[in-house]
Amino acid sequence: MKKLTLYLLLLLFLPCSAQEIHILQRDSASYFNIYSIVADSFQLNFQFNTPYYCGDIAISPDGLFYGIGPSGELYQIDSTTSQINLLTIFPQSTIFTVYNNLVCSHDYKLYSMGYEGDLYSYDLIADTLEYISNIPGNFPSGDLTFYKGNLVYQNSSDRNMMAYNLITDSVSTIFCIDSTQNISPLPSFWGNVVLHDSCGAEEIIGIRDIGEVYTFNLEDQSLNYYLNQSLILEGEDCYGAASTTEHFSSICYEELNNIDCSEIMNVEETENLNPNTIKLYPSPAENVLYLETNWEILRVEIFSMDGRKIKEMPFLETGLNIETLNTGVYLIQVYGDFGNELLQFVKR
Repeated sequence: MKKLTLYLLLLLFLPCSAQEIHILQRDSASYFNIYSIVADSFQLNFQFNTPYYCGDIAISPDGLFYGIGPSGELYQIDSTTSQINLLTIFPQSTIFTVYNNLVCSHDYKLYSMGYEGDLYSYDLIADTLEYISNIPGNFPSGDLTFYKGNLVYQNSSDRNMMAYNLITDSVSTIFCIDSTQNISPLPSFWGNVVLHDSCGAEEIIGIRDIGEVYTFNLEDQSLNYYLNQSLILEGEDCYGAASTTEHFSSICYEELNNIDCSEIMNVEETENLNPNTIKLYPSPAENVLYLETNWEILRVEIFSMDGRKIKEMPFLETGLNIETLNTGVYLIQVYGDFGNELLQFVKR
């Protein structure tokens, strides 16, 4: 009853606006821009006037923007001046800890999960940082969003969509990403948002790292183009997203069923799996990094987590020499006859 009362109060007193999706994109000069989906096209909202690295964005109930840096730096973003103001820094449990996700709840708490699965929240009103839980083996490949009161994200290891229940401290697989969906390579959704009409009418939107926008149908486990058409943000990679209504989803509550992805894929589907996926190993890697795939790889580029290109090299089946890299987390862009794919790895 308390949640329902709060929900109605929010509807009454928050500024009324149409549901909007905002997408964080890095351009070729390593500057970050925020676009909005307007009708069936993208509209530039604002550009950062410094090459500040932003791993994701979130929008609070009062419409303010926030951003997260790779080392856990939490900023408030002034959408008028593009200036940033440091609020706090999420803890780094190890040197490998990276933050690339952020979402805001209805009660003005910003949530983010680090590389080792440590989940924290920052209370914007009380100015306090709280440790929530450790979710081992479930590091998000990109964005966090709320769906029926659960934190939803894509698992970086198998690309499936996961839901973390804040009340029961449990994780469920809610959407299976596999080659039977005819998307090649297997998609990385670095931006995930929810459009919310009511607790019974919520839609999960995923934006791929290459800018394609999809909707998730949890009932039939299908991916469909958003607005029933191909909508692609041209340019550099999508790094995150936020919607003006996803905070309402944190008020709702439903225990989501766990899906066994191996049961969804029948024998015929298994026999016809697209083998063109990239396996990156080991991670952490010390001196040599291996890429295993059926694709023809032309070259690779390695970037630091702040978007700086460290090195470019041809692909060698004997492995990529990363001995000179400093210890830390890196992005690797793989180019081949399939297009390109952006992955993460850890240098020990």
